[in-house]
Amino acid sequence: MPFGGAATVTERESAVEQILTRGFFTAYLLTRSARLAEDAVVEAIARWDPDREDEEALFRSILQSASRDETDNSIGGETVALPCPGELQTVLRLSPHLRRSYVLRVLVKASPSESARLLRLHARRVDECAYAALRLFAAYNAREESVTPAGLHQQIQNLAYRLWQERGSPLGSSDEDWFRAEAEIRRQGMDGTHGF
Repeated sequence: MPFGGAATVTERESAVEQILTRGFFTAYLLTRSARLAEDAVVEAIARWDPDREDEEALFRSILQSASRDETDNSIGGETVALPCPGELQTVLRLSPHLRRSYVLRVLVKASPSESARLLRLHARRVDECAYAALRLFAAYNAREESVTPAGLHQQIQNLAYRLWQERGSPLGSSDEDWFRAEAEIRRQGMDGTHGF
C-alpha cells in the first residue's frame, strides 16, 4: 500500500525509524549477527521505494534479506553481542531452526506460509520448530523459578527433612540437616546436576 500524503514528513520519518529499529533487532534475532542484521537493513533500504511502498513493506524486505542467510552464527560466529533483555538472550541460545521459526511465527506473528517461504521450510516444520522453542522456554522458566530464593528455600527444606528422616528423626539436630542440605543443593547447582 503506497504511503498517503496525510502524515507529515516528520511522522513518516518517525515511522520509518521505528520500522528500521524493529527490523534491525528482528534481523539480529534471525541471524545472530549484528553485521548480518545491518546488511539486511541496508539491502532492504536500497530495494524500498518509499513513494510506492509503505513501512511494512520495508520491514518485510528486511525479514526477507535476513532470512536468506542460513549461516549458523551461533557456532564460531560473531562475538559481539548486542545488549538485549534476558528473554531475548534466551532466544539467541536456540538452535538456528528453532530460533528462526520462533522469531517469525511468535515474535513477528508471520503466517505459517510466509514463515515457510522465508525459511524455505514446510509450514508444518516451521510450526513444529516454533512449538519446540516454546516448550524449551517453558522448561527453562520452570528451572529458573525453582532457583528463586523461595524455590531454593523450599528445596533445602525438603532435602533437610529427608536427611533428618534418614538419620532416624533425632530431636534437636535440625540445623545439622539444614546445613548439609544447603551444601548439597549448592553443590548440585554448581556442577549442573541439579534435578530440573
